Amino acid sequence: MQDSLAQAGHASPALPDTSPGSMSGAPPATLSGPVSGSPPGALACPLPAGSPSGSVAGGPLPGFPTGSRTGSLPGGPARSQASRRPGAEADSPSLGLPPGVRLAFLGNQDFTLWKFRGPWMQALARQGARVTVLSPPGPYVPRLRDLGLDVREFPLDRLGTSLLSEWRTCRHLGAILRDLDPDLLHAFMAKPVIYGCLAARWSPRTRVVATITGLGSIFIHDRFRTLQFLLRNLYRLSLRRASRVIFQNPDDQAFFRRHRIVADGRTTIIRGNGIPLPEPRQGTPRPAGAPTTVLMTARLIEAKGVREFCQAAAMLRDRLPGVALRFLLVGTLDAGSPDALADTELDALAARSGVDRLGHQEDTDALLAQADIFCLPSYREGLSVACLEAMAAGLPVVTTDAPGCRESVEPGVSGLLAPVGDAAGLAAALERLICDPDLRHRLGLAARLRCEREFSAARIFPQLAGEYRQVLIRGGTEA
Repeated sequence: MQDSLAQAGHASPALPDTSPGSMSGAPPATLSGPVSGSPPGALACPLPAGSPSGSVAGGPLPGFPTGSRTGSLPGGPARSQASRRPGAEADSPSLGLPPGVRLAFLGNQDFTLWKFRGPWMQALARQGARVTVLSPPGPYVPRLRDLGLDVREFPLDRLGTSLLSEWRTCRHLGAILRDLDPDLLHAFMAKPVIYGCLAARWSPRTRVVATITGLGSIFIHDRFRTLQFLLRNLYRLSLRRASRVIFQNPDDQAFFRRHRIVADGRTTIIRGNGIPLPEPRQGTPRPAGAPTTVLMTARLIEAKGVREFCQAAAMLRDRLPGVALRFLLVGTLDAGSPDALADTELDALAARSGVDRLGHQEDTDALLAQADIFCLPSYREGLSVACLEAMAAGLPVVTTDAPGCRESVEPGVSGLLAPVGDAAGLAAALERLICDPDLRHRLGLAARLRCEREFSAARIFPQLAGEYRQVLIRGGTEA
């Protein structure tokens, strides 16, 4: 899953941790075809009001950093982070869990636990659950504690390749679980799921729920076949201990079934973590000559489609030389990913395509408030949080016809789909929205409504609570 504002191993048989990613074919209905040049029937993109004919798109524009890689995003009506951050969501309806139930949550990074699971864990704590977060050390641990959550830190090396060191981590987790004796452990991401299931053997009474947040970059590329074999077998071994395995899209569920990793009767699909909804986006007229801004937020790895985004930007600058355009790439390097991109390559891609690299940006609202289109050309996701956040902010989304991406949008209604790995098809989809502000507006409104209806915390939290209740009942705990 798992990417939002860019934070989140290596090809070695010790179990690197992975994040969502893999390939999927595109049905005939998706957009495709080259954009550069002037093919018959190509869109004639009108100049925005105030744009001088013949101006060079992508030049310095007021209110944006030029060539910035790490600076913050200036200008624009940034809403308070509290409207989107953990703790800002209105009180949830009753979740039906017994008061005092002991719940533990296990993840591979303090940031992802805070950002993606924080609202859910806080909602549970507010309703009387005793919530403990098991997290590696990091700068977001204090923020987890600020949510009123107990945090137990443990060492977890995402790049770990030493069998002895990894076994020590597993035993450390086992000791924590034996001490906590939680009624239920919920683990996310590959390493936490595998190690959490194995460590739960030290706490026999604890029921385990595992969420598969995507297959990860390892399962995209054929060059990782040995690691794929290892990871499948580790999942198969460890998930015997899980009472419930939650998937975020049907393709991942089908993969696990096809490889007989987990029994059908123990799986279900819940689409995401529950997105806190900001205030509805207010339509304010753009200043004369303001650029049409396309935003991409992701970890800067191959599987997120960073190369395709930059290539599409270059195509559109060539094709629409009189249109003021701005392409923003937000995210950090992830050396822990097996398909990490080098900083030098990213610099070259950005320079050739006129894309502004902004580095890590924490204020999601400010970014989304200044964007006109959100783009994520990922090869595969669990369910893209970045796309859902953009939809919640009322932005039209262009993403790929890949597992975990196509589930977020209704093509032609709340967003557009492009083929996986196809820069020309991506450029065609973006061009359609760049050239049609009314379509952008309609799709953005529909995206917000879809997020409220299908992916909001009010929709997802009761589904998660229902799974917990069933697992606790089967485990002999009163619920």
